[in-house]
Amino acid sequence: MNKFQGKKVLFLGATGYIADLVLRAKKHGIYTIVTDYFENAPAKQVADKYYDVSTVDLAALEMIARNEHIDGVVTGFSDVNLDMAQQLCSKLNLPFYANHTQVENTTNKLKFKELCRECGIPVAKQYHITNSPSSADLEEIEYPVIIKPADSYGSKGISVCKDKNEFMQAYTNALKFSKTDQVIVEKFISGYDDVCMYYTIQDGYVSLSAMTDRDMNNQQIGKAPQPNGLFYPSEHLDQYYEQLHSNVCKLVKRLEIKNGTMFIQAFANEDEFIVFEMGYRLCGAAEYIIIDEENGINSAEMYINYALTGKFDGYSVKKMDNPYFKHYYCILLSLLKSGKIGKISGLTEIKKMPELVNIVEFY
Repeated sequence: MNKFQGKKVLFLGATGYIADLVLRAKKHGIYTIVTDYFENAPAKQVADKYYDVSTVDLAALEMIARNEHIDGVVTGFSDVNLDMAQQLCSKLNLPFYANHTQVENTTNKLKFKELCRECGIPVAKQYHITNSPSSADLEEIEYPVIIKPADSYGSKGISVCKDKNEFMQAYTNALKFSKTDQVIVEKFISGYDDVCMYYTIQDGYVSLSAMTDRDMNNQQIGKAPQPNGLFYPSEHLDQYYEQLHSNVCKLVKRLEIKNGTMFIQAFANEDEFIVFEMGYRLCGAAEYIIIDEENGINSAEMYINYALTGKFDGYSVKKMDNPYFKHYYCILLSLLKSGKIGKISGLTEIKKMPELVNIVEFY
């Protein structure tokens, strides 16, 4: 009998990504419970039980967990759900891979940038602007700049400004999405490649699991660019190992990270890397699916193991991990504006293609 048969796991969030985690958990005999305020969300359609409760309602989450006699809590792909999962596990005395300080330092962009500087990791030039900037402050800015909340997620409140006429509106908008009233103004980097590095940390061993080149969509003027596609392995992999990998390992040690996955986003050219983002969680690219296909390591299942046992195991990362893929992979994304989907067609045909690894369906 499976060692997890009959165990109960509460999943925070109910997107297509979480649906994939739920299905993986059910294969191991785990009883799955999902909560999210989105009605008819994908994960609710495959879980054993669900609640229409917001993932930021900590008191309600605790009540659900205690009433259901939850054995573990799992989330991913979202900074806000990461924070709530950590708090909930702390209240319930359940295992969670990250502590409060680690969550705070990896989700607050200002704190993350300061840690990068301490560890010798290059970051974009930053302008220190008060919440009531003077005309003198604005005169010092070299445009274009990108303005973003220090503690938001999902590209919310992020704008690109080409002159001071656009600045105040963008700054005010960014403030709306910051719980701590902190906004970052930094040089907008253009003409560089966009790359992302994915790490797996197991019992203190730091392993680069994959590196991707991201093709970015820049058609939405004034908005943060979003990826059209991600291509593995990156053309910058050798350069990254030579210039930045050891410094990122210093960052992991500085954060006292022992287990879990993290991603580091950066701009790259033939001379340098400029880091601008990180996450200590499963990434929205769902890269664990690609890494599993190539190297046989499934970090999503490792997170489920940790939630129930306190051990990030199931695979030997040291023996199996290798970012130098033998095959080429691509993740394609369908970028949509707000609206109503009238029709979805073609998925049946696509699923028959031998090249296809996986489809994550959101809507």
